[in-house]
Amino acid sequence: MKVLVLGGTRFFGKRLVARALAAGWDVTVATRGKYAMNLPRNVKHISVDRFNRQSMETAFANKTYDIVYDQLCYSPDDARLSCDVFRHKTGRYVLTSSAAVYDTQMLPIKESQFDPYRLPVRYGSRHDFTYADGKRHAEAVFFQQATFPVVAVRLPIVIAEDDYTGRFRFHVDRIRRGEPIGIPGKPAKMSFVSADEAGTFLYWVGTSDLHGPVNAASHTPLTALEITNMIAEEIGKEAVITTDEREGVRSPYFISQNWTLNLVHAYRYGYTFTKSKEWLPAVIWKVFRATT
Repeated sequence: MKVLVLGGTRFFGKRLVARALAAGWDVTVATRGKYAMNLPRNVKHISVDRFNRQSMETAFANKTYDIVYDQLCYSPDDARLSCDVFRHKTGRYVLTSSAAVYDTQMLPIKESQFDPYRLPVRYGSRHDFTYADGKRHAEAVFFQQATFPVVAVRLPIVIAEDDYTGRFRFHVDRIRRGEPIGIPGKPAKMSFVSADEAGTFLYWVGTSDLHGPVNAASHTPLTALEITNMIAEEIGKEAVITTDEREGVRSPYFISQNWTLNLVHAYRYGYTFTKSKEWLPAVIWKVFRATT
């Protein structure tokens, strides 16, 4: 299997690359080069500006792939560029999308709650949209215009010890130091997924005949309070909870309405997700040890 990963040097992207290599796939990673030194030896690297048309057209002028994995698409302009550059050059395109395309609601959200096939496309770069709207319109471009099959993997918040957003580390650090964490109201449930499973699922999508949008998350959604208490219990510290809403105190996982994903679609194609509580303890300890 000959695959291209746009991105793939950090977080769950590098886990996707590792999983593909373990399966014996021929893997090429395309980045601007900033993190290229972190790649395994048997991975090919292409230096390219994913957001520049001339750079993309030059880099992939004479190349074809069985699968293109796109970790770097944030806007409809990005999607349109890929539709043009990879026309007749890939058998399958796997877009890393986001659960941010959905609004919060009480019941677990099905893929049909956001229909990219019917959304009127509005073009622009990632600077012209919120993150959520950029992903919505990117999906719309792919599903309405691509000449190749597309899967949009809608991921929730991804957790791992190397999460560059720092959201999970925020909780571990504050509990370790005895500092309060703000939960200003009754917390609602939220879906999460580990970076390991995100990478594994993206790899699996490439081996399946699944197409269209698909949710991907761990079973057993959690609230900000449940995560905080799990961390406190694991590391043997007491969690200090406050209703303080100030930035830097309030939990970045606090929401007041449920934002959970229905996983039936992926299950019907043969994928079974892990439960959050199966992998969270190991991540807690990796983050804790890295900060002590």
